[in-house]
Amino acid sequence: MPSERELLEALDRDTVDTSRWMVDDVKEAKYQMERAENKIYGLAVPQVDGTLKAWHVTDEPEKVIKLLKTKGDFYAREGDLCGGLYVSAVPHFWEGRSERKWDFLPKMTREERFVLYDAISKRLIEQGNDKYITKSEFERAMESMDLARESDRWQILEIVANQPYNINIPKMAEALGLAKPFKPPYIQVDFVGRYLEFNTQRAIDANEELLRLKHGTVEGLTRTDLCNMLKGYGWDGVFTKAGMGTNPELVIWNGDKIMAFGEWVQSPAELSAVERRGFVIVDPQVPRFQAWVSPGRTIADVEDTEVKSRLLLLKIEDVQHLKGLIEGVLAGSSFFDPRGMSYNDVPSYYTYSVYTALSKMDELTLRELLALVKRLEEALQ
Repeated sequence: MPSERELLEALDRDTVDTSRWMVDDVKEAKYQMERAENKIYGLAVPQVDGTLKAWHVTDEPEKVIKLLKTKGDFYAREGDLCGGLYVSAVPHFWEGRSERKWDFLPKMTREERFVLYDAISKRLIEQGNDKYITKSEFERAMESMDLARESDRWQILEIVANQPYNINIPKMAEALGLAKPFKPPYIQVDFVGRYLEFNTQRAIDANEELLRLKHGTVEGLTRTDLCNMLKGYGWDGVFTKAGMGTNPELVIWNGDKIMAFGEWVQSPAELSAVERRGFVIVDPQVPRFQAWVSPGRTIADVEDTEVKSRLLLLKIEDVQHLKGLIEGVLAGSSFFDPRGMSYNDVPSYYTYSVYTALSKMDELTLRELLALVKRLEEALQ
């Protein structure tokens, strides 16, 4: 029977540890980053500063921030891989778990819902014709849609939103112009620590033997017992890749390993080996514009992802100037052409190309940019 040390070494081979690429040897650091990237692909992205970057999908990010600020117990939060904060590099995969995803249905009129019922039935017929679903699956779905029509029971739609039909009903309702469904924000999470790939055969075998060593038997033990054991051995979470019976998800058990959650950043004294870091501001509802705030919150970049242009190294006074310009244009004035003006009268960020790009934006786009600029003004010191 393998020793405890041998079993832990086996688990270590299936572990991503952020400290491994924070070494002086550049070649070794690059190798460890590439190894981690291959191991954790689709779940998190290794960063050169010794962190991992992923995204958390939540209806209420404020609750997570409160836990972080108060050192609350993340482990008390439930999930497939025991309690903790769940993240992924494919956050759209998790939108369907939003508790508010059906909020739009009761707000629609009866007539609008019946238009949606008809569109869903049409999609089901297409799935049946394409052999995407079996005959019995098609018949069950159509029976559900008949029930929905008979009594306007929109709650039944959850049946066709799940396997094997996978109809994105919120997206369909929005495409038909019937509703504006709630879309949960994607919150960027930067974190450190040791994370075990939970479901490799090597990890499964080693974990079973370690539990047997610890408890004498595995009979009657639960997944929570396994997670508690791994926490005791120094792991900060586990992850699984997409597969039969598993989802692409990583859970962080230890809130102290979270360096940044959206715009919230740990205080400098609590950052351990990681310096106070920059972060990204982006609204998933309006993804065209995003901003990056530097460590120390003194400068920022703004990117227009649609036209691939950027405003670089903005200081707080530049942001305030830009906000004033946009507010003025929305009030009826025009952007001024910086050519021919005195150097002292024009901020260095406001070049002719910036003037041209802003001048081409319609009112809605300017309002979206203004909302981001206001958040950026609050973030900079």
